[in-house]
Amino acid sequence: MHIKRFTGTTTLEAVRRVKEELGPDALILDTRKIRDGARFGLLGKTLYEVIAAVDREAGPAEALPVQRTAPDASWRELRLNRALIDPIESELRALRRSIERLEKSEDGTGRSARAEAEFRHSAFAVLEPLLLRGTTEAERRLLGWLLAAGVSPHHALSIAHAAMSEPREAAADLLHAGRKALAAKLEPHLAVPRSDTGPTVEIFVGPTGVGKTTTLAKVAAWEEKEEAEVALLTTDTFRMGAEEQLRAYADLLGMPFEVAPSPEELLRNLRRFRGRRILIDSAGRSRADREALPALLRQKEILGEKARFHLVLATTTKDDDLRAEMAFYRELRPDTLILTKLDESACLGNLVNLLLDPDVPPVIWTTSGQRVPEDLSVPQPEVLAARVLGV
Repeated sequence: MHIKRFTGTTTLEAVRRVKEELGPDALILDTRKIRDGARFGLLGKTLYEVIAAVDREAGPAEALPVQRTAPDASWRELRLNRALIDPIESELRALRRSIERLEKSEDGTGRSARAEAEFRHSAFAVLEPLLLRGTTEAERRLLGWLLAAGVSPHHALSIAHAAMSEPREAAADLLHAGRKALAAKLEPHLAVPRSDTGPTVEIFVGPTGVGKTTTLAKVAAWEEKEEAEVALLTTDTFRMGAEEQLRAYADLLGMPFEVAPSPEELLRNLRRFRGRRILIDSAGRSRADREALPALLRQKEILGEKARFHLVLATTTKDDDLRAEMAFYRELRPDTLILTKLDESACLGNLVNLLLDPDVPPVIWTTSGQRVPEDLSVPQPEVLAARVLGV
């Protein structure tokens, strides 16, 4: 195996040098920041070092025959090396964070046209080493739109592949094709709420600050509209004012309400409200709280297999944190997701990245405001796809 070190002012630049010299089959072994003290003294310039390897039989890229003809359309089936994707995704996340820190533009859209153009230009540069030469301008443009929306590169490539597979009359249909392909990808990950066949016990769980209590009240109002008899419970004895907030919603909706601070009280209230649909609010807990998950698992044991657990997450949460929350609650095996604060999210690419990851439960509700119950919506794939792409 041939191993060599490469450096660049960014990880992307170093990875490009790897692919130029060792070819597309090179394997990234390690990446790290280094200080170039030899050239710049104590205040040396920060560089990014990438250690890569390639089989000796294959040799460096220049030893391989150069393909001069146009590439076959099978570039869409290209299997991307995760070792290359990871540092590239880090570069894209850094670019996205830079855009989000910009002040709102004068037209009130919340995005700077110049910054957006710069991001797309950078996105093209990131994707170039991964795509075979000869891709069309339309294909590059769609990938740029998806990346600018915050969609991860490997999901963007999959969506673009699906869009390009469909016949199009003109380049003007490109964005429509992308929206249609994205909607098709999202549809299997969306659930339809049913009051007539649903469970009699539903519990809302999730991190702090995502809007669980307000969301529960919205779902309760929807259930009542569907002519279900509903009772509200809370097990949240941690957050100050949590009981009063849900009690106020219960009074407003004309529903019975009880506090269940212990497993015994929870069982007693389940028996008391037998025959009703019971919605249970839980305490928002940090991932750092080691007691949070065991307490929820105990509640799941008490409630039994017929209870449905809704994991409530906010779309204002960063990509990495959304995945971390999903990993934290995975042992609980939540049945569905509820995504909140869509009205506060300038970019919904993180929603796509989460839903298209493996082993993620489907979305049953989305919320876009504080009004009860008006700001509760059944997720529609076309609507979500349009929101993600901003069209």
